[in-house]
Amino acid sequence: MPSAKLPLSGSGEEFCRKVCSFVRYKKAHRQIYEELHNHIEDHAEYLREQGIAPEEAERLAVQAMGDPEEIGRELDKQHRPLIERLLAITSVAKIIGILYGVWVSLYIAFIVLLTVGSLVGSMNYTVEKEDILYSEKLSQKQRVGAVTYKLQKITVTDDSSILVDYLYYGHNPDIILRGWTSPTLRVYDPEGNPYNSKGSSKAGFIHKSQVVVEGYDLSKGSIVLKAPSFYGDVEFRIPLREVQI
Repeated sequence: MPSAKLPLSGSGEEFCRKVCSFVRYKKAHRQIYEELHNHIEDHAEYLREQGIAPEEAERLAVQAMGDPEEIGRELDKQHRPLIERLLAITSVAKIIGILYGVWVSLYIAFIVLLTVGSLVGSMNYTVEKEDILYSEKLSQKQRVGAVTYKLQKITVTDDSSILVDYLYYGHNPDIILRGWTSPTLRVYDPEGNPYNSKGSSKAGFIHKSQVVVEGYDLSKGSIVLKAPSFYGDVEFRIPLREVQI
C-alpha cells in the first residue's frame, strides 16, 4: 500500500513561491503553485519509498525541478501580462463608469429640483396689486446658437417701474450638464440709450429670470431688452400701452 504524502517543508514551498515571483499574471499564481507543489510532492514521495530520508527526498525533488527563475520566466511567456492589464483596465473603467453614472444621476436630480423650485417659486421683485398700472403676458422668443430666450410677462407700475419676467434654456446637453449661464437682459430705450436695471435669476434646466428698471420714460412707447451672446446679440422690443399716470 502506498504511503501517505508528507507536506513540503521550507525548500519546496520556497521553490514554488520563487517560480511564481517571475510570473506577472498574478491570477495564474495559484494554479502554477499547486502544479509545482504536487509535482515536487510526487517526486519526493517516490524517493522516500526508495529509502531516502524525507528532508533529503524533498531537497532532491526540488533540485530535479531545475532553475526556478528559468521556469518562472518561461511560464511568464505562457501567461501574458497583457491580459492582466486589460482586466485591470476594464475593472477600473467599470468603476469609473458607475461613479460617473451616479454623479450624472444625482446632478440631474439636483437640477430638476432647482428647475421645479425655479418655475414654481416667486421671483425676488414683486409688486403690490394696487401699484400695478397694467400687466400682460408676452410670447416673444429668440434662439441664438444653443440658447433660447423667451419673454413671459411685463408689469408696469404707477411709479414708472417696469418688470419683465423671462426664461432662457439651453438646447445642447453639454451646456446643460456643465452648469451653464447666459448673459442677463439689459434695458434700453428705442434710441439705444441704456437704463440702469437690476434683476434676479433661478437656475435649473430652465432658468427663470427677471429684469427690473425704475423710472423708465413710458412716453417712449416701447422698451428694448438686449443681451450679448457668443453666437450673436439677443434683442427684444416690447410695446408699451398708453396709460394715464
